Amino acid sequence: MLFITGEKIKTKTDNQNDILDNLIYKIAEKDRGALETLYEKTKTSVYGYALSIVKNRADAEDIMHDCYISVYSSAYAYKSNGKPMAWIFTIVKNLCISKLRANQRSEHEPIEDYTEFLPSDTELSNEEKIV
Repeated sequence: MLFITGEKIKTKTDNQNDILDNLIYKIAEKDRGALETLYEKTKTSVYGYALSIVKNRADAEDIMHDCYISVYSSAYAYKSNGKPMAWIFTIVKNLCISKLRANQRSEHEPIEDYTEFLPSDTELSNEEKIV
């Protein structure tokens, strides 16, 4: 027979969320050991999420690095809603969007725009000047 009570049943996910919440609160107190533990527990998910958005390994690694810097510097403002990974993934998503925007801006700058800054009195071709 199953009795239903008003008490919530704790699951493994709830316990993991509690652990991550506590780590973030310790990070807010500038506990670098807590940051290292959070990194070890979440790095695979953070990297995978970043890679799924930016589709570039180097950019995903940069974003992962920047994410943990951001977590460290903004942990004081963290408010637990029982989903610490959602907070971390929001940071990652915003960093990914910034990276994609920056990449779009740099892709739209044609190389020819830089030739006007090169000396014109040399005997090099335009391609050689750019290189």
